[in-house]
Amino acid sequence: MSKKKISLKDISFIIPTNRDKIYTLESIPPECPIYIEREGNDYQARNKGIKKAKTDIVIVCDDDIKFSKGFLEFVLSKMEENTLVGLEDYYPMRWCITRFMCFWKKDWERVGGFDESRKGYGGPDTDFCIRMEKAGVKIIRLPRDSVEHVYPEKKRPAIKELSVLLYLLRRHPRQMIIPAFKLIFRKITGIEL
Repeated sequence: MSKKKISLKDISFIIPTNRDKIYTLESIPPECPIYIEREGNDYQARNKGIKKAKTDIVIVCDDDIKFSKGFLEFVLSKMEENTLVGLEDYYPMRWCITRFMCFWKKDWERVGGFDESRKGYGGPDTDFCIRMEKAGVKIIRLPRDSVEHVYPEKKRPAIKELSVLLYLLRRHPRQMIIPAFKLIFRKITGIEL
């Protein structure tokens, strides 16, 4: 049985932003619906945009990335039922980040969307992936440099990393114990396990 080819009309893009210039628009094919959300935190905006989307597949992405049509076609070629394709999370996490993340809307509905309670940066994207994984969704990670990030990344202060880690440990203790150990070990020794 062959897999149905996904066309560009089958996907919607969701972009949370508070910027005037949205670099990502330059990369999105014209046949794809786009939902730009400016209200609430990033995760509230993502959920709001996904609720509006009328397609079966959604791509949530940041407002400051660029990608090729070939990359987008590659992502879509990986989209089987119950699959999430995204950019790899940061060490030592083994999930994906919402800089660019593609998934089925029905799976998002099944796990209850992104957690909107967390204020600040980081955590709910990993939490979302863990809940998707627990629901039987296959996670496919792609290198972060698969897309161009217009604004250079800033190193997060250790206190913010700790805050994200504690948030994830509270929500998913079994899945987070090994990443937490690896992160603490790296902070103490400078060595990645």
